[in-house]
Amino acid sequence: MATRSAKLGKADRACIGHALELAADKRTVVWSDPDAGLSYRLTPVRGMVVDRQKCREFDLTIHGNDMDEKRREKACQASEGTWQPM
Repeated sequence: MATRSAKLGKADRACIGHALELAADKRTVVWSDPDAGLSYRLTPVRGMVVDRQKCREFDLTIHGNDMDEKRREKACQASEGTWQPM
């Protein structure tokens, strides 16, 4: 299967923010985007504070539509429900 980088849509970014806001470390959140033919798995790894901002490290897996991608990312909370990649 080919690997290519996914461009996240607005709804998928919202799901990521919601998962980072609510999911405990090591608790996987799963959702799908039937229009794009993709499924997502996000697992928060750990929380941290960077420059007085709440941040989290997480694993994100995207699968489907000739895509199989897994990456570890970090994001910090910009506002309630809004997270920015580090």
